[in-house]
Amino acid sequence: MKKYYEANKEQCDLNFAQSNRNAKVKLNEKFSKADERIARDSFNGKCYVCGSIKSLAIDHHVPLTLANAVLLYRSCNSKKGKKLPQQFYMLERLVGLALIFKRDDKCQEKKT
Repeated sequence: MKKYYEANKEQCDLNFAQSNRNAKVKLNEKFSKADERIARDSFNGKCYVCGSIKSLAIDHHVPLTLANAVLLYRSCNSKKGKKLPQQFYMLERLVGLALIFKRDDKCQEKKT
């Protein structure tokens, strides 16, 4: 299986992304490009865990929900998996996220 993946990495990644999108559609998630931009801006375009600027993904604290999107390096996102934030992040990171989300909520309120 690993050899197949290595030989067909790009197609496998596309298939995975599509199946993930399909799961989100079934849940009626409407995470737009604008929402993605907000998440990227909230974390200065860097992974919240390791600071990487490459291969970033949007992680949802509660899997496949719109609320509380965090920018993570794909490897960090894979490590988090379906764990709840309290199961993955250290306390100082949870506090930092709470502050980021509180700031973003205030910005959204001003726009509406």
